[in-house]
Amino acid sequence: MSNPQDVWNSYKDLLKKSYIDKSFDAWRDLWANECRFVVKYGKQRKDGFEEEEHIGRDKIVSFFSGSSGKIEIDFKDDGPVYETKNKPDTFLVISNFIATIIKSGYRYENRIVCQVTLDGQEKIEKMVEYADPIKRQAFLKELGV
Repeated sequence: MSNPQDVWNSYKDLLKKSYIDKSFDAWRDLWANECRFVVKYGKQRKDGFEEEEHIGRDKIVSFFSGSSGKIEIDFKDDGPVYETKNKPDTFLVISNFIATIIKSGYRYENRIVCQVTLDGQEKIEKMVEYADPIKRQAFLKELGV
């Protein structure tokens, strides 16, 4: 694997730029042809929180771009990217994800842990994201999702 920190920085920078420009083409190119984005703190149900899974670049871009023009985002990392020893194409990162709803000024901040697996061409093959589901539900409710 090349530099996982560079991959993570590109992911964050291009995602922020995508929300500003309302175009996700460059960010989309970071993902492998066959890829998955898994949210381990998904939407609330009566018996807990379900896992959300978005499979394929188009579905992942659709998920993220659905709030384009409605929010501004930022990341504040809690340290370096952590490379795994037993899975050479996988790394972990801890970051504070910040989203502000433009219309209301509501600020959402949630500490996320992302497990990122790359394919042989340094594209994101799978990202699994963990965070506080209660904070996410409050944000989605405020966003009207």
